[in-house]
Amino acid sequence: MSLPGPPRRRLCFMVRSLRAGLTRNLGRGLHTSGLPTLDRFVLGALATAPSVERSSLPTLIQQYLTHSGKVLGVQLPYESRPSLARRVSDNNCDIHLIAHVAREGDRHKITLSSGFAVDVSDGQSILVTCAHTLEEVRHISRSFSRIYNDPQIRWSPLLVLPDVPNCSSLTAPPDLSDVRSSGSFVFSQSGPDTVTYPVASILSSLHRSDLILLSPSSVRSHLRSLPISPYPSLAGTPIRAHFVSEKRPEEDGWQPWIGGTWSKWVRGTVLGYRDFSGREATVS
Repeated sequence: MSLPGPPRRRLCFMVRSLRAGLTRNLGRGLHTSGLPTLDRFVLGALATAPSVERSSLPTLIQQYLTHSGKVLGVQLPYESRPSLARRVSDNNCDIHLIAHVAREGDRHKITLSSGFAVDVSDGQSILVTCAHTLEEVRHISRSFSRIYNDPQIRWSPLLVLPDVPNCSSLTAPPDLSDVRSSGSFVFSQSGPDTVTYPVASILSSLHRSDLILLSPSSVRSHLRSLPISPYPSLAGTPIRAHFVSEKRPEEDGWQPWIGGTWSKWVRGTVLGYRDFSGREATVS
């Protein structure tokens, strides 16, 4: 899946310093005033979002597993050469911050990634983001392996908080107020402000391709979608990569972004493709 832009330019999305999926592990003594800005930002969203408007991480992970390979009943417009109005710009408002967070008492974990909205035929809001920040391998749940007949089904490390070995699983009780809470959020820039959307559901997933499609709840303003080309970019095609850093790097070109982070579009080039076995693949 590639994103068409102006001639001979494509966009892809990466994370720097956040490492495309920063996992935060904090021990006891959770006082938000002493936490990094990004942690306070995400935990604030978790604390203020009503549980009826967000799905817990156990629910989202179960959807991620059961909706693997699911084909949605919607279509994307054919945009191999998008119109000028639809071409991708370097405007960070087109890219969103996706956060998965779990908190229990004075402990919490957060993983982060970038995402973008796509233009589907029925008008609903659907975002594409990477799957590994939700799926990171910690250990295998035998019970769920038997249920789904898949020995590779994984527990999310987000649900195994520090110093609480094996206390949380996909079969854990529902979130309890002020004791354990979890969820996923979409953070979007709207001018100088940031708009927060709790994630309602995971619609589909491609595990090996590291992709998930998610649906936010209560979208109050239109999320500008990005065009999708049905063709892979050829080797040698110039691209722009969206880099994010938690701290402002020394080099020029970085701009303030969501939750106190810094972002920058970095030029790059498509070098080639490999299959799942690591063999070089040819695009023609």
